[in-house]
Amino acid sequence: HWACYDVEYMAALGLIHGKSEGQFAPDDLITRAEFTTILVRGLNLEEHEPEYQDVTQEDWFYQDVGKAQGAGILEGLPGGELFLPDEAITRQEIALLLSNAVTSLGREPQWRQDKEISFSDWDSAAAWAKDALDLAVDVGILKGDDSNCIRPGDCASRAESAVMLKRFLEAFVWSGPPSGQEWEIAFADEFEGDSLDWNTWISQNGPSSHILSSRWKENVAVEDGLLKLITKKETRAGQDWTTASVWVDPAVFSQKYGYWEARYRYAPVSGINNAWWMMTQSGNKQTPQSFEIDINEGHYQNVI
Repeated sequence: HWACYDVEYMAALGLIHGKSEGQFAPDDLITRAEFTTILVRGLNLEEHEPEYQDVTQEDWFYQDVGKAQGAGILEGLPGGELFLPDEAITRQEIALLLSNAVTSLGREPQWRQDKEISFSDWDSAAAWAKDALDLAVDVGILKGDDSNCIRPGDCASRAESAVMLKRFLEAFVWSGPPSGQEWEIAFADEFEGDSLDWNTWISQNGPSSHILSSRWKENVAVEDGLLKLITKKETRAGQDWTTASVWVDPAVFSQKYGYWEARYRYAPVSGINNAWWMMTQSGNKQTPQSFEIDINEGHYQNVI
């Protein structure tokens, strides 16, 4: 099944359950109550008494609907004073709930790509859902089908809902510092000015035995708030390419625990190792005190 990996991943976390023992029924439709319940499982929400006429204490979804309503996640959902728990939820209704959840979490998706909407059925989306759909498309939660249709009014399957929920959790819940805690900035560099602050950063200057390029301070540039590590086809120190590698001086900043955030862009070519690491400077990775955590490495275009 096209959603096999995501469904199994979400099931392993206990966020989704089967309809019976060993049966997920991925292509069955999912109801409003069912989707709200699995969404609430992924969030840390406070108890709240639901205010819908068709939701009672005897309902299995009573607490989860109350939590979602109290957090504002169900705001704007068609139905008025009725929740309509057994109705199949549509793709645009899911987008609305997820957009409301982003607001409830206090997350600002400033990194969204602001993609141009080109779906052939975009005009069929409800007016109340278009902002939410726009967000869902920009951050990759919702994608079109092979016929370039986004199907906003179609009811969602259990598989589709699991995939969209996983993408939402990846973008807004699992990433970023845990909410509800106080955070203090210990180090930051916005790369202002026209050169790197060499009182803060260190650069390799010389050949590299394990890669095809030597690394030099001269290949570092700062322009328009961006740090640029420049790779060139030029012979230096016996190697046919030059590039750059920089790290923060441990005397300026060195920290074992915390939350790190960066925005960066890969070169659109194959063979360059664009990477962001955390590592000790002991020179010996075999000792218990040493480590290398590769936050990401991208060796090829569009592959992380």
